Amino acid sequence: MPGAGWLFRTRYDTLGTIGRAGAPLLVLHGDADEVVPHRQGRAVFDAAAEPKVFVTIPGAHHNDAHEVGGETYWEAWTAFLAAHLERP
Repeated sequence: MPGAGWLFRTRYDTLGTIGRAGAPLLVLHGDADEVVPHRQGRAVFDAAAEPKVFVTIPGAHHNDAHEVGGETYWEAWTAFLAAHLERP
């Protein structure tokens, strides 16, 4: 694609910036993810500040963690939201 060369040279320094995010972090990561390898997701998680939760979804790929993870996936969401949402 002519003129898009700048796009492919752009560096997104996730590891360098995640520690300054300032918000609770929930990572639901499939161990069969072919787009973002599990070890990379874990490295970003490790660089993040607390509070944070990492949940591995066995057998899940990049876009199917909610389907493959089933109850584990939704329980992780529920617990995370309950811990970090203010109650009226």
